[in-house]
Amino acid sequence: MEEVEGMSKLINSEVQAIRDIKNRYLYLYMKFIMQMTFKNLRLKNMKVLLFISTFCLVASAPGQTTPRTTPSFVLTPSGFRDASDSSNDYLIISIPGQKKADLYKSVLLYAQKKFVNPKNVISEVQDESVTLNGFAVDAIGRNALHLFNIDYTINFEFKDEKIRIQAPSFKLTCTSTGHLQYLELVSNNTLDGSYLGIWNSHRKLKSERAKRDLEAFFETFLTQVRASFETKKEW
Repeated sequence: MEEVEGMSKLINSEVQAIRDIKNRYLYLYMKFIMQMTFKNLRLKNMKVLLFISTFCLVASAPGQTTPRTTPSFVLTPSGFRDASDSSNDYLIISIPGQKKADLYKSVLLYAQKKFVNPKNVISEVQDESVTLNGFAVDAIGRNALHLFNIDYTINFEFKDEKIRIQAPSFKLTCTSTGHLQYLELVSNNTLDGSYLGIWNSHRKLKSERAKRDLEAFFETFLTQVRASFETKKEW
């Protein structure tokens, strides 16, 4: 009996020793993890602090100015307006070093390359203005499945180092549903679907997709025009 009790005590002491060893290793392991985590956090915080300090130094450096954004149109219930000044229905783009006649020729050359039948699209006043009357199929979506053709007109006027771009006018039509439909800037939807509105008569936006597509359509158009001023003519 005494031998059994002695053996039991020995086993219990061994088990406790194993537990102590496991607990100690667990303690050391957890301590190591916490130290590494703290070290990493300090390192990350130092990197963040360095980034913030560098940013502040650059931002406060003499002569630093905020880059000027490129003029662009935004669509409203009243039509396209200058995104930076909604009282203007036109944009002024500055092209330093370019003469009036050169700007006129650049837009004219761009239009002649862009359109298949430029004579049917371009109206011009020599060295003064260029008006483009374009058309694109299924270019504007009312939603993902309902696409409209666009007829549009956009006018460019020229001065030395400047171009004035009048807000484009447009008409949206669709015949894929079996009858002629118009998507107008402001309109209440008719029962037969012949007339639909981007905004309704209460000026509530009804088609975010159409607004976004129209803005993107003319932004892409004007980006291409601006690029034509910067393209070097190489032979």
